[in-house]
Amino acid sequence: MLDTSRFEASQANRLLTAITLGIFAVMIAVIGLQMLARWVLGPLFGMYLPWTSSLSRLLLIFLTFVGAAIASRDREHVTVNLLIKHLPPWAARALVIVQSLLIGVFLVVLLVGAVAMYHLTAGRTFGALPTYPLLTNEWLYIAVLVGSALMLAYILRDLVSTLVGDEVPVPSEGER
Repeated sequence: MLDTSRFEASQANRLLTAITLGIFAVMIAVIGLQMLARWVLGPLFGMYLPWTSSLSRLLLIFLTFVGAAIASRDREHVTVNLLIKHLPPWAARALVIVQSLLIGVFLVVLLVGAVAMYHLTAGRTFGALPTYPLLTNEWLYIAVLVGSALMLAYILRDLVSTLVGDEVPVPSEGER
C-alpha cells in the first residue's frame, strides 16, 4: 500500500523549495534592474527606479525566513554538535529536547510578535513601493509568520522523533 502522507509531504517540500527558488530568481532580477537603473538608465535618462531597493529588501526578508524553515526541515540549520557527539545517548537526547523546547518557545514569541506587528502596520506602505494593496508593510510580517510557523512545525517533528525514536536527530558532518 502507498504511504500517501509521505508522498504529500514530499510534494509540499518540493513546492516550498520551488517557491523559494522563484523568489530568489525574482530578487536577482530586481537587483539586476536596480543596478542597471543606477548605473545606466539613471545617468543617461534620469530613470532611477527607487522601488527596486524596497522590493529587493522585501524579497530578502522572505528568503531569510522561508530559507531558515527549509534549513530546519532538512536539519541543516546551524547547530553545534560537538558536545552532543561526545555525550552518552541519554544526555544527548536530553540536550536535544531542551534545545528543541527553547527554540520552540522563541518561535512562539516570534509568532505572537509578528501577529501584533502585522495588525499594527496594516495598510502602511513599504519604502518606495507603490501603495497597491499587495505591496504594503503586512508582507514583512507574513514572511515572518510563514517562516516561523514552518520552523515550529519542523522543530516539533524533531522533538517528537527524539522523544519516540531510538536515535537523536542530529545531522552528521557528511549528511546532506
